[in-house]
Amino acid sequence: MDIMPCRLELFNETIAAFKATGVLLLRILNGMLAPLEQGYGGDPEIYPFVPVLVDWFHLSLDQAIWWTYAVFIGLGSAIAITGFLRLCTDWVSRTITVIGVLGVGAVCYVVYDIYLVSFFALCFVPWLFALLSEKKILPLALYCLIAGFVMVGVNFLRLHTATALGLVVVTTVVLYYRWSVRAVVLLLCFGLGAGVTFWGIQKSLESRNAYLDTHGIEHGSTRVSHTFWHNIYAGLGFVTNDYGLYYSDSCSVYKVREVAPEAVYLSDEYENTLRDEIIKLCKTHPQFVLKTLFAKCGILLYYLLMFANIGLLCAWFYRKPWYLEIPYWFALWFSALPGVVTVPVAPYLTGFFTAATFYGIHSIIWALQHGLYDKIALRIRRLMSK
Repeated sequence: MDIMPCRLELFNETIAAFKATGVLLLRILNGMLAPLEQGYGGDPEIYPFVPVLVDWFHLSLDQAIWWTYAVFIGLGSAIAITGFLRLCTDWVSRTITVIGVLGVGAVCYVVYDIYLVSFFALCFVPWLFALLSEKKILPLALYCLIAGFVMVGVNFLRLHTATALGLVVVTTVVLYYRWSVRAVVLLLCFGLGAGVTFWGIQKSLESRNAYLDTHGIEHGSTRVSHTFWHNIYAGLGFVTNDYGLYYSDSCSVYKVREVAPEAVYLSDEYENTLRDEIIKLCKTHPQFVLKTLFAKCGILLYYLLMFANIGLLCAWFYRKPWYLEIPYWFALWFSALPGVVTVPVAPYLTGFFTAATFYGIHSIIWALQHGLYDKIALRIRRLMSK
């Protein structure tokens, strides 16, 4: 199983904790029970339900992770394809849809690990535009409810991996319905789905913490977050430099040990120390910081061209309405942020790959329905007649 060693260790710790207690969201850390997110950046960063698959269905860890991958990729692909197919009216666009969705799904599968949840979350986007084109408010309300559930649930696994989905839903509804009663209803449904899911997660965490309290185990306050300045500082080492920066967790750790050796790893003091060092670097070496950012943006542009490809030409010559265009660019912008603030490597860009692919597919579908197919047919007939 191609997965990070530290993640495998964490999986084994959660499985051991679940077998010992029957309680999820726990790990065995240094021989003692501890919250799953403790000492790991603030959010779980793994699939908390894998211990259930291992224990209930007597699967090996590799098998449980494989089935988890298969469900996220397979179910996500099916959702995206069926959503796009509702927009298609010809076999060409249907073929492009299936190839495009399965292709980016395969890429995200190869990337592996928790990062593929970004693909899964964005697979709900095509259904939004399909239902919008059908102008049915009740299915749209149900969709918004589900989208709110998906966004919060996936974000719990790894923070902000599904926020792009929320941005698409909110901007599309507002741009299309312009704060009418229908817009308010749909946004309330989205908020309800998100709120109920958030409440359920908090109750699960409280139940887990109550179990720890009952057994006299200190756990501190629950904070579902993710490291920020730690990643940004290491990300400044993306290009070769003379400042001792390189992309690795150790780069951030060594800097904090040098400046504030008493700071606990990933604590607020640790993060604030790195924030101050980044600000200092921006002031003293702004050209280096800008060069690094432009280098990252260049790679993101390459990936955009690769995954959206001819869809970009279709989008330019066959303009979609703003309520279709802007949400995609919001999704692309937000999904690109992990690559900009850290490094533009595949694991951090599965959401960007997916958003770019879906934008390309939708642009091609739109172009085929608004004159491209007829123009191609006319060119072919002219060539045949010569």
